[in-house]
Amino acid sequence: QDIVPINVEPGLMSVSLGTVYLNNTGNVQQEFFSLDNSSLVQRIPSDLTNVSKQSTLNMSVSVTTSEDEIPGFYSYRITIYTTENSTDKRYILTNFTVANVPPTMRDIAAVPQTPETNGNVMLKANITDLQGVSFSSVNITLPNSSIIELSLTSIGDIYSVNYTPRISGLYNYTIFSNDTKSQSNYTNTSSFTVVSTTA
Repeated sequence: QDIVPINVEPGLMSVSLGTVYLNNTGNVQQEFFSLDNSSLVQRIPSDLTNVSKQSTLNMSVSVTTSEDEIPGFYSYRITIYTTENSTDKRYILTNFTVANVPPTMRDIAAVPQTPETNGNVMLKANITDLQGVSFSSVNITLPNSSIIELSLTSIGDIYSVNYTPRISGLYNYTIFSNDTKSQSNYTNTSSFTVVSTTA
């Protein structure tokens, strides 16, 4: 078996939990029967399955959650046996957690890293979320300690905004994001340095 505990967000279909290997080491075809005790878990193939002699059949296991699925810890059991020997049952006991997960944010960058005054700098991040990203913004702290907030726009998973710095010095910035389930996340503070265009 290759089943691992995972986090699952509400409102997702057929999230993989892993694979169970139905191994027939005999010299004749065997019928394997499987069942589980969870209304959220699916098995493909399910129920009665024929496995050829000296072969292995992969059974995929997945979970589907509704939009209003209650967050929490869910355990389940898969029972497997052959119809030839139904008293010899094998059990797989494992679990998954239903949880609203905030957006994942990576590849934070300022391009260029050392822009000139009155030039452009692009602040960007790769932001993903299984439920969808609803909003992203950046807070920029200027060298004079004033703070501005700008909204980011997206092309695919890349969220960015162009900013024109007017004064030279060190700028710190933090990118924020929200998903459609109102889960939020933010990056560590990054920085870029603006150099003056005057001699």
